[in-house]
Amino acid sequence: MFNEQSWNLLESLSRQSERLVAGDTLTLSHYPEEVGIVREGLIRVFTISLQGEEKTLRLCAGGDFFGEQRLLGTNSVSLFAESLHSSQVLWLPANALQDALANDSALQFQFLQILLGYETAAMEETVSLALDSLSLRLLKTLLRLARKLGEVDSEGWAKLRVTQAQLATLVATPRECVSVHFQEFRQQGYLKSQRGSVTIHLPTLERKLELGLK
Repeated sequence: MFNEQSWNLLESLSRQSERLVAGDTLTLSHYPEEVGIVREGLIRVFTISLQGEEKTLRLCAGGDFFGEQRLLGTNSVSLFAESLHSSQVLWLPANALQDALANDSALQFQFLQILLGYETAAMEETVSLALDSLSLRLLKTLLRLARKLGEVDSEGWAKLRVTQAQLATLVATPRECVSVHFQEFRQQGYLKSQRGSVTIHLPTLERKLELGLK
């Protein structure tokens, strides 16, 4: 996460600030020279195969970035970004960000820490897709979202403003499958859902995952 001083620097570099509403989708090839940094909200970064199948690559909340391929010289994959609810994105010219990273060691360290976290998460997701049940993948996704964006009350219930359809996209399964598992989670007492939101009991979910629920 960027500290306050780094945020001030990043905001001073930004070419523009873009407000998005839920469902807005950006084609990143339309921003060939910029890196996007999420100021607030939740952004799903994904690619589309030749067969038209979407693959979620990353979930970006406040302090996360996307389009870093502009800095690494690997801009070969067509990427898209969907706002899952109201979001704000800062667009930074890649060359200006490169200069800032070269001249500010604290910013460089924070940037590399976040990037390393993405690489670790990508490897864990690959393993999860190969080995985990759908139930476990769904619970891991809910926990990750809750830690990023959950509105947590004093009893450990975390409210997420996401829909079953959005969760289905994130775990690459039909919405109907998510609905079936939600019914199971509700019966076990650690999930509540209503239109447009999901609420999970963090202590119970963390305990289940520690026990290696399959």
